[in-house]
Amino acid sequence: MTTKLTQSVVDKIRHEKEAGAQVYDASVSGLRIVIGKKSASYKLMGRINDGTDRYISFVIGRTNEVSLKSARERAKELRLTLRRGEDPRVPKNAIPSLSEVADSYFATRGQELSPTTLAWYQQKVEGPLSSLKKLPVDRIDRATVRALHENITRKTGAYGANGAMRVLKLLINDAARTHDLPPNPVTRGVRMNQEKARDWAVGPARLCCTNRPEVGLPLTPDGLILR
Repeated sequence: MTTKLTQSVVDKIRHEKEAGAQVYDASVSGLRIVIGKKSASYKLMGRINDGTDRYISFVIGRTNEVSLKSARERAKELRLTLRRGEDPRVPKNAIPSLSEVADSYFATRGQELSPTTLAWYQQKVEGPLSSLKKLPVDRIDRATVRALHENITRKTGAYGANGAMRVLKLLINDAARTHDLPPNPVTRGVRMNQEKARDWAVGPARLCCTNRPEVGLPLTPDGLILR
């Protein structure tokens, strides 16, 4: 049975009810006042929407320290948390900033990269991505990265802007291995600049100037190496 609680009712409830009694609030489902021997506390009981049908109880605070209005507001917040399938009793890991994610990635994966690639990644973080370094990665949204990509394109060109976005996407994906993050904003918000294929082929005339091991070997008129 629920009770239409008011602040004046709450103020008297510990003296009018026996220890062990529970008074259910008619306004917010799951919110109740539990009477103890020396105090009374607000408590929320609810089910976590994670497929396990688990019920949990969460103590909001003592009635002489927390007002009824504040307890109801907190109970509503907790109910939303339960609806999302989260357990409010489990502390969340702090979401790292982009700078912290980059430092961790370079420290743990840097040895797998060539010195040139590592330096290139670091240059992107310290250069075009520097405005995002202090932001927790879950707060980097589509609008922010889209505007940044367009700004970098104007300043440094298509290739530089695309490269910065690829590094940003890589770092956010790495953070998502250990933190619950929204969809990657680079994937959702950035349309990469069109890049023309580059011709890296070395013709016979320039082959003599390369540092390939085939240098010095005779060539056919078509540029094929004779062995």
